[in-house]
Amino acid sequence: MIAASAGNHALALAYHGSDLRIPVTVVMPHIAPLMKVQMCKHYGANIIMHGADISEVRRCALVIRSFHGIHNVVDRGILQAMWDELAGKVGHRDQLIIC
Repeated sequence: MIAASAGNHALALAYHGSDLRIPVTVVMPHIAPLMKVQMCKHYGANIIMHGADISEVRRCALVIRSFHGIHNVVDRGILQAMWDELAGKVGHRDQLIIC
């Protein structure tokens, strides 16, 4: 899994990647908070520091993704199944927040 993030998204991916034993690479800008970078490393994510802002970071992540042949999964059926599973766990759809 690869993502571009300045912090919170990176932490979530690193944490769940560690829990699920999925390798995670996060491209972060040089301005990312040191604590967030360190916590991502603590969870085992491979961190690439690149660029001054999130747009540069995103471009770098897209290049890495293409180089490794990683594809996006954008399938309405898969997204609906994920939504239904999550909503079922919390009991009410209006209680579910996805970031």
